[in-house]
Amino acid sequence: LSASQGSVPADDFVSLLVGFTPPEPGSFSAALEFETLEAPQTTFRVPVVGSGAAPVLVDETFLQPADGAVDVLIVLDSGGSSDVVPEHMAAQAATLVAELEDVGAQYHLGVVSADGVGELEGVPRILTPEDDDVPGALAQRFADITSQGSPWMLHNALTALDPSRLGPMGFNEGFRRPGAALRIVSISARGDTSYEVINWLPLQYVEGIRARMGQAPLLRFGDVSGGVGGCSGTISAGPSADLVVATLLTGGISSSICSDASFAGIGPAFAHHPDRVYPSQTPDLPTLQVDVGGEPSDAWTWDAGTGAVLFDVAPAEGAAIRLSYFPEQPACP
Repeated sequence: LSASQGSVPADDFVSLLVGFTPPEPGSFSAALEFETLEAPQTTFRVPVVGSGAAPVLVDETFLQPADGAVDVLIVLDSGGSSDVVPEHMAAQAATLVAELEDVGAQYHLGVVSADGVGELEGVPRILTPEDDDVPGALAQRFADITSQGSPWMLHNALTALDPSRLGPMGFNEGFRRPGAALRIVSISARGDTSYEVINWLPLQYVEGIRARMGQAPLLRFGDVSGGVGGCSGTISAGPSADLVVATLLTGGISSSICSDASFAGIGPAFAHHPDRVYPSQTPDLPTLQVDVGGEPSDAWTWDAGTGAVLFDVAPAEGAAIRLSYFPEQPACP
């Protein structure tokens, strides 16, 4: 029990933080008692109840993708005061493509509108390194988007990845490739208002997309936005806290939409690194077990800075990598 002060003046309050680590699963109850020092002396009793739950084993398996296979979904908002965003980003499209090609990414590029229904824009809907003038085609897609409604950034990413859209005869058929890494770039000067559609936190959208992928460690978000506090420069932008949170949750990259170099560094950050995997939760390291191709492996180290399992030698293409662990429990205050 800790408090920022030892006494509470009349008509004032103090916040107390109570921490408890249950010794075993089950229900627990206790009480906090407070006594006033001034007459008449009074005792206040505050009941505290809770339950201890056994930790849940996390078991994640995914296939090692083909080297460089990355599917990049871009959600662009151009509505409201963001009507200058399409031209601003179109001017930087060549940088994004160059960043991906410099790291040898075998990419699929697709663009959806922030206020649309998750359908890929343009013809062809999917851009690949084999297409002619990919920078010009991407710039045209940016310039052609005219959002009129709210910026439902995370929701439209989820919608674009709906199995009905990705499957046979779906509007986005062919965008997702089995085993390819998935990167989602949210570009918005207005932030994200996906809560207007579903009252979800960014974590819930991340988990929803991971569930549709079936391969959690291969997902990474990026945001080109106003950041937590907004920004000003070539253009101005408001805060985009939810987009930043989604990026942080997946180890992605955040950059300023107010800059003329918004895509700088996105290539290395979005490339798939075959020598590492990213667990969906931070493991309790003594419980972490790693199997490669059905065989236990100890040829790896844990990188706490990036939250990744680093292999001494990258697993072969198509190898099944299994991570089994109990999540790390937060320390009791």
